[in-house]
Amino acid sequence: MYYKGQLKDKKYENDRLDDRPHYFGKGEVGEIIKDSSSNRKYFAEIKNYEKFKSSVHFKNEDGSYIENIPESKQKNYFWDGVREIAESTYKQILSKAEINSNESYKQFSSSKGYDKDFESHEEGNKKERYTTDYERNPINRQKAIDYHGLDCEVCGVNFQERYGELGKGFIHVHHIKPISEYNKSFRPDIKNDFAVLCPNCHAIIHRPKKKTLSIEELRKLIN
Repeated sequence: MYYKGQLKDKKYENDRLDDRPHYFGKGEVGEIIKDSSSNRKYFAEIKNYEKFKSSVHFKNEDGSYIENIPESKQKNYFWDGVREIAESTYKQILSKAEINSNESYKQFSSSKGYDKDFESHEEGNKKERYTTDYERNPINRQKAIDYHGLDCEVCGVNFQERYGELGKGFIHVHHIKPISEYNKSFRPDIKNDFAVLCPNCHAIIHRPKKKTLSIEELRKLIN
């Protein structure tokens, strides 16, 4: 069941059935797709959507709400965009909209998360990207490893100890200050401008959008 609140912006007036709060249509929720730009948002496929010919106001003629609103949620009940309603309420709204209210009533779970496995979508097409790369000197990398060693300076993992011969000599060399912030070529200090990190710690240290974490800050996180 879909609804709109009180009209506040006149530019949407022609897109609505009514200026007052009202129910305007019904449909079924189909595939749920995670929003790739947000960890907390999802898109929902709407199937079998049917728009009402006339609006159904939130309230009955006697001023009572069609929905049974708990007393604790009187002020913000309609802010909850997804919620469960009783079958009798569902059929009452359809009846007021002059739509067959004898159809089957489908309940849904309002619990967080989804039990359904998301279906895969096509991928693998080639894309061209144009980026600016900053030159790294392999000699500096080796000198940094010679000085700092092969143990991650945050979590302590050593890849040869963990994976044997396959992990021998493997570690990421991290620039304490990102190269992009220099805006020119420079000669780094092997002792103070580098750190050695495992790929996990290296990825997390760069994850904040506004700054690069320090070694000390990352150590505090995992401790």
